[in-house]
Amino acid sequence: MASIDSVSSAAINDTRRTKHGLDRDYIYGRWGPYQRLQLAFTYFHLLETTFQLMIGVFIAYSPGFQCASSDHKNQSLTNTSFGTTYETCDKKMYRNGSIRHGLKSVQGCFEYVYFLKKHSTIVTEFDLVCDQAYLAELIQAVLMAGQIAGAVFVSPVCDRMGRKTVHLSCNLLTLIIGISAAFAPNYTILVILKFILGVLQQGMVMSGVVLTLEIFPERIRFQAAIWGAFVTSSGLVVMTGIAYLLQNFSWRYLQITLSCFSLLSLIQYWTQDESLRWLIVNGKMKRIEKILLKVAKWNKLDYEDLMQNVKHKMATVRDGKEETNETLLQNENTHYKAEKYSIKTILHTRSILIISSMMCFIW
Repeated sequence: MASIDSVSSAAINDTRRTKHGLDRDYIYGRWGPYQRLQLAFTYFHLLETTFQLMIGVFIAYSPGFQCASSDHKNQSLTNTSFGTTYETCDKKMYRNGSIRHGLKSVQGCFEYVYFLKKHSTIVTEFDLVCDQAYLAELIQAVLMAGQIAGAVFVSPVCDRMGRKTVHLSCNLLTLIIGISAAFAPNYTILVILKFILGVLQQGMVMSGVVLTLEIFPERIRFQAAIWGAFVTSSGLVVMTGIAYLLQNFSWRYLQITLSCFSLLSLIQYWTQDESLRWLIVNGKMKRIEKILLKVAKWNKLDYEDLMQNVKHKMATVRDGKEETNETLLQNENTHYKAEKYSIKTILHTRSILIISSMMCFIW
């Protein structure tokens, strides 16, 4: 966090300042404790976004196994009394109890013996082996399909209803659905819940990344994105350590533990604010005033100076050009209406279309 603060301070020092010492190009005026708190929340949630996405590596692990004998004992050698051998996915019976007399029949297994405890993973609990082995991998595919659905539907909702609303809702629902998945009584219900978690995971990622970037000045957002990627990758390390500590327990305990990281969403409503930039673009004046009071208090800034700075931004959004301070003060009660964008904007704007096409190709 210290490195982020130093980068932010350096960037703001290079920008234009008003006579009151505020950065005119930065909606929060200057970097301070307020942004640090907001950033801590968003980075923590970015840390956990990988949990539901990559947990399948552990809970869907397929251990060694073989067909179980009638007395549920692990037998890999020929039983001379019955002429039967128990292999990975079937049992073979031989004439006169000897392999050399020829194979008599091959039967599929009804039960299996695993080299792990029965309820260690979903593979061992639901017997997702042999001709059912594809079902273990299908769960990950279904979760990725949920991500696709989330990418399609969550992004417009995020722009319409706000970053915080989507981020908080997805985080809270991840807590509920994630714990519910740990109590799934069968494979079908687990798959359905995993699809929903895929949608929610994408919602957390998209809203969380935007929340993070909009806290920073525009000129250093690329560095903020790098830090966000570092935090997200660190989540994989944290998850691996937790999985190691719980390796001797049922997969359900790991599912519950990782889902409980979303418990912070229970206080997120009161501690994390909506993106000030989104509020400015959408002309939410009352909510802007409330947040600016907090920014002024935490960062020890003058509220009137901050408000004047924000009105300058709102005027730019409204008219596409800058206005003088005198004009802004005269239009204090003006209703600001933001221009709405859609997919047509991408198709009609050559530069945006090229950039979007390049990003799609890279992903």
